[in-house]
Amino acid sequence: MKRHLCNRFYCTLSLTNILLSTFLPLPGIAQTELRYIDDQNGDSATGEVPALGPYGGWAQGSMCSGCAFDPDHDTTHDTTDSPRTVQFNFTGISLDIYCIIPNDSDLSIASTYDLTFSLDGKPLQQTFTHSSDLSNLFIYNVSVLSLTDLAQVLHTFTIEVSSPTVNSTLLFDYARYTVNLAPVSASSAPASESSITSAAPASSSIATAAPALNTHLTKHTSLPIIISSVLGPIILVLISSVLIFVYRRRRKHPLQRRFAPFSTPPRNSSTYLLQINPFITIPSPAFYYDLPGAYLARQDPPSPYSAGGQ
Repeated sequence: MKRHLCNRFYCTLSLTNILLSTFLPLPGIAQTELRYIDDQNGDSATGEVPALGPYGGWAQGSMCSGCAFDPDHDTTHDTTDSPRTVQFNFTGISLDIYCIIPNDSDLSIASTYDLTFSLDGKPLQQTFTHSSDLSNLFIYNVSVLSLTDLAQVLHTFTIEVSSPTVNSTLLFDYARYTVNLAPVSASSAPASESSITSAAPASSSIATAAPALNTHLTKHTSLPIIISSVLGPIILVLISSVLIFVYRRRRKHPLQRRFAPFSTPPRNSSTYLLQINPFITIPSPAFYYDLPGAYLARQDPPSPYSAGGQ
């Protein structure tokens, strides 16, 4: 019994190791981490705050009482003058820029977006434009730019509001970038010149009719996704191990019932005691003594059918 229990335990442990190696990340596989650069609190890893230029041309949304825009959000930095820039540094393999989009019905208030971008001092082909749909609604958590396939080196990124034709605005909220935590070998490291691909076309814009996007999304929406992606495989492995153990125990019980009549009784069982039937007698040989001290002579008893008995 002890050996069978050990076999079941080691079998369950082996299957658990297989599931762990399948679902959990292993060394050598790319492991990434999302980090954030808030307009007010700065980089979540380094604490570096974005540089807003020129100095004095920006307003902090939660502290500005005379600003044209007052979104229902924690903090944003906005400007309606041009040229204005937002610049920050990051080290990662992807980058997403998030802003709040106003849709003021007052045409005298600048609510048009006309943004250009540059990475490491080089202008990007991607731009972002948007015109107010006059709904007086804010669209939160809008990605105005998405860059991927970057080399994991120190980058300098710049957002610029400098349209020569329209009076544009910018409500910068935060940036999100991805860091590769796995060690990268020299042979597999990308070149210093990054190949940039964008999830958006060269000129991006927000559709005027987008009520589904009019929700207040927090900056850390992806945090539950990260937690579930880490805990999910662990919970799955534990549940699988329990189910395998229960299944093997139930599978063993019918075998025990099937072979129970042929099992060997314990050594101290009463079945091993000698049982004597008192109603069965075995005749013992008769011994006759001729003289005291003489030898014993074995003789057969006289037959009841002898001549003297007739």
